[in-house]
Amino acid sequence: MYDGRWFTPLCQSILAAANSLAAPVSGEVVIKLYKGQATVVQKRSTNSLYSEDFATFGDDDVYDQSHAEGFIRLYSLSSRIRTLNKQK
Repeated sequence: MYDGRWFTPLCQSILAAANSLAAPVSGEVVIKLYKGQATVVQKRSTNSLYSEDFATFGDDDVYDQSHAEGFIRLYSLSSRIRTLNKQK
């Protein structure tokens, strides 16, 4: 959208992706405006993926804590490779 590319297929693709991702988004947001800053202070949605029942480090049927190690290793892979390359 920058560099004069508003009227390009790339821009149309980015906007289509944003619209598709936003399709299930609904709800209400309260925003505090102060000296050029916007801060979200409250949000509510019937489509929210957050649930207090699962916001725990205890036992539940949704998330197995032993999966965290593999996820963390996978997520940090690019950083580890970059560090290894710098050490060479």
